[in-house]
Amino acid sequence: MLTHLVNEDKAKKLNRKPRLITVDIDDICINKNNNHKRVRNIDRLAEDIRVNGLMKPLEVYKYTDDLYMLIGGERRYTACKKLVKMDLLDPEIPCLLYEVERGVKEIIQIHQSNAQEPLEEEDRITVAKDMLKCLKEDPSIKPAGMLTRDWLAPYLQCKSGKTAQKYINIVNGKTDDEKTPKTKKNEVDYGFAKNLMVSRLRTKVDIKNNKVSIYFKDTDDLNAILDRMNMLDGQS
Repeated sequence: MLTHLVNEDKAKKLNRKPRLITVDIDDICINKNNNHKRVRNIDRLAEDIRVNGLMKPLEVYKYTDDLYMLIGGERRYTACKKLVKMDLLDPEIPCLLYEVERGVKEIIQIHQSNAQEPLEEEDRITVAKDMLKCLKEDPSIKPAGMLTRDWLAPYLQCKSGKTAQKYINIVNGKTDDEKTPKTKKNEVDYGFAKNLMVSRLRTKVDIKNNKVSIYFKDTDDLNAILDRMNMLDGQS
């Protein structure tokens, strides 16, 4: 379902149709914007490609007159590169050729193309960091009115925006200990009134459960507080 949402978002945002071509694997460049730590389990993938062939084309865009830039399928690319080097695979690799705007749209396309690959915790943090940076540079990539965490959730393979919020907090440097305490329902903050009374009456004051408590040391202290209250009353 999440992959479907990302693919739907890709078609809507980038509005382009890929073209199937074959490219010599030596003419394909690895994209520096990709998270290369996700390139894992290459030997097993290479064996699967050797036996069954490349079931899903790589995704590229035209980088220069002679080179193509990889935007999707770095694990497949790495496995194919290994097989070609061992002379176990034809170097002409099937690719989907896209027209991609470099920059923000390119990074989004990379994460969309990787949507089917399982993400580990470290991967999600990296993707969240990339996507939030893209959002800061181009706020239009998120639908108006949508919460950032809900927009980000499909890219992180999270079932809900609430789960995605965890990674937003990590990227922003927040920890559980730094979360702002939530005010209890219907609880009113009387801090301002308390501070005002303390400064005017010059004594300890508590406000709790709709009650005001004024503290005094002895009778003389109480009379001084009452005098100050009378003075305030006269100024009103």
